[in-house]
Amino acid sequence: MGGSDGTHEFRSGRKLGAADLQLLLLALLAEQPRHGYELIKAIEAHSNGFYVPSPGVIYPSLNYLDEVGYVVAEADGPRKRCVITDLGRAYLEANRLQAETLLAQLAAVGARMESARRAFIATATPPSTPSGERNERGFIAELEDARRAIKRALAALEGSSEADQRRAAALLRKTVDALRGVLDKEDR
Repeated sequence: MGGSDGTHEFRSGRKLGAADLQLLLLALLAEQPRHGYELIKAIEAHSNGFYVPSPGVIYPSLNYLDEVGYVVAEADGPRKRCVITDLGRAYLEANRLQAETLLAQLAAVGARMESARRAFIATATPPSTPSGERNERGFIAELEDARRAIKRALAALEGSSEADQRRAAALLRKTVDALRGVLDKEDR
């Protein structure tokens, strides 16, 4: 999952490689001891629900971390609570930048997904005006649909590169100029 520049990107399909997940688990355990289920929930919270690792991924990773001495599993009633060891803290510290990058990217992906979800919900309602009739604002259904499509497209640009946002702004300016041309022709 690591890029050639040492960064990590979330791609469709496999969300985290085994080594990345283990490092992420160590970072979360450094905050506080946790059960496996609590680790799943913490990752889900960091990603705003975008990534929820399955128990079938978490528990083997925790077992591996226990085997190499990075965590110790302590009995806590019927469950086991994992605690990071000094060896685990040393490994985490040696890979601190990578761990912080993983946490930041998990949060960024979650924020983008939340933004897209909000945009979709805000614009997903079908037009209440039959084709050709005007709604309470005076728009026909086709124009209202186009307005909503523009809102969805703009919401999808959140967090995109400066270059992409500049291209979108230029396109919107051209569109505004073209709309003014339509209105100018109506005035004649």
